[in-house]
Amino acid sequence: MIDRKPSIEEVGAALDGWFREILDLCDGSVFAVGRDAEHRAAAVLMALTRNVRALGERPVDETGSLYQPLVLVLAAAARRLGAVPDAGHWGTALESVRELEVRLDRARASELGLELGSPAAVLKSQMDEALVGAGVTPTPTVLDEENRRAALGLALNLGTRLLVAYALEAKARARQGRKDLSWVASLVKRAIQPAPRRREAGVGL
Repeated sequence: MIDRKPSIEEVGAALDGWFREILDLCDGSVFAVGRDAEHRAAAVLMALTRNVRALGERPVDETGSLYQPLVLVLAAAARRLGAVPDAGHWGTALESVRELEVRLDRARASELGLELGSPAAVLKSQMDEALVGAGVTPTPTVLDEENRRAALGLALNLGTRLLVAYALEAKARARQGRKDLSWVASLVKRAIQPAPRRREAGVGL
C-alpha cells in the first residue's frame, strides 16, 4: 500500500498487480478443471456465465455484494478474450470515473429533473447491456461472433470502471491483510476525492 497520496499512474500499477493476482488465483482454481485447452475454455465460459447471472441479479448497493461476481466476470472475460487490462487501462478507468462523477453532478444540478443515478449505477447498467450483446446472459443476442467478442471487450472495459466507481460508493468493512473491495477502495479514494452528494438510487442510462 502507498502511504502518501498516490498518483493515477501509481494506483493503476497497483490495480494491475492486484488483478494479475486475481487471474493467477482463478487459473489455479475455477479455471483449472482440465489440462487441455478445450476444457479450460469451457471452465472459463461457465465461470463467466454463472457470475454474469449473479452480477445481473444484484443492484448497486453499499454492502460490497457486487465485488465477487464482478471480479470473477472481469477475470473470466479477460481469459476468454486473451486480453488483460494493464496499468494504463486501470489508470484510464480511474480518470473516466472521476470525469463521469463531474458530468453527473452537472446533470444533477440542472433544472431538467432527471435522476441519472450514481457513477456505479450508470456503469453497471451499461455493462449489463454489453454482456447481453456478448451472448453470455440468458437473453438472446442478435450479434454475430465477431461483434459478440467486441461486446465482451466493451463489458471488460466498463467493468474496470464499475469496480473503481463501486469501490468509491460501497462501505465495505476493512479486513486486515486482505486485498478485497475495502483495499481497492482505500487505494482509489486517496487518488480520487468524490464530490459530496446525497445518496440516490441509480436508474442508470
